[in-house]
Amino acid sequence: MKSVAWPLTVVLAGFLNQLHAAELQINITGQGCVLPAAASCGPYTISFDVDTLSGHQQQGLATVNGVSYVVGFDSGPLALTNFQESFGGHFAYVRLTTGALSFSALPGVSDLALDTQNFLWDSANPEQPLPQSQFTLANYLLGLSGDSFGVDGALEAGLAVNQDVGLENGTIRVTAVPEPGFLALVLAGFAGAWLTNGRRRTP
Repeated sequence: MKSVAWPLTVVLAGFLNQLHAAELQINITGQGCVLPAAASCGPYTISFDVDTLSGHQQQGLATVNGVSYVVGFDSGPLALTNFQESFGGHFAYVRLTTGALSFSALPGVSDLALDTQNFLWDSANPEQPLPQSQFTLANYLLGLSGDSFGVDGALEAGLAVNQDVGLENGTIRVTAVPEPGFLALVLAGFAGAWLTNGRRRTP
């Protein structure tokens, strides 16, 4: 086993590094209805990758029992890639774009909003405030994954739709996007392990 330890250690180190990945993939699914009469309804899907270190980012803080919490956040323009939307059998794709994300977790002013392309998304259920020492945009978004929301949002006419579409209850999924260098590292590590193990078995 000693002969294969170094490539596996390299792979493990690369994997642990991905826990701090800056790029995330966001998928939002739910039900939408064409406005204003809601005559046609169906499922919608929105997905994109976001660079959580991009753009201007500003925190609003509140101190409770000596601990500072991030209770407000505003950002933009965030760098987005691979933006995709679908509704009613129609599909659109934009390779590069930008967006803005903000939230407030103050009592009576609870809100989470995302605005990009023709997609507007507003939820009254933001994630619970994180201590400032633990807060990054990536950590915050990963904490939202799996949550379901009562959504007040819309797809404005354009891209995949030629009429405004109102968005209802939605579910968000957030996952880390492996960097290309990390994928190469994984392949190199396993290749090294295979070659080293093969040498050991050669008479």
